[in-house]
Amino acid sequence: MSVVKTVKFDEQMLSDIEKIAHEKNSTIHAVMIEAMKLYRDFYYMQNNASIINQEIINICKAISNNSEKSINYQTNKYLSELAIQNAITNKILANSLDISSDEVDRYRVEAVENLKQNQRILRLEKMIE
Repeated sequence: MSVVKTVKFDEQMLSDIEKIAHEKNSTIHAVMIEAMKLYRDFYYMQNNASIINQEIINICKAISNNSEKSINYQTNKYLSELAIQNAITNKILANSLDISSDEVDRYRVEAVENLKQNQRILRLEKMIE
């Protein structure tokens, strides 16, 4: 179904369209239809299309998510093991030394403050000062 619309062009544009139509042995109407189709495709490619197929993008995202979950699982597993080992070491030290719980709390506060001030880098020399 065709729809009739009126379009205004400046003289230079109309002259260029007529020249193209003459060179192609075509009509102004055919040149305009082809130009509009080209612009429609250009607009689609600029705003909606992707060089990479959406299915490939989805597969890459799924692989990335699975990798992230696996890395998080492994990291949490090792961090838990380190926390357990640290707790055992702390209990051994606490049983070996005569230290009050108030002193332990104070040491903890000092360690946290030290980490905050030194961008989470803990140096034993700084803690002993």
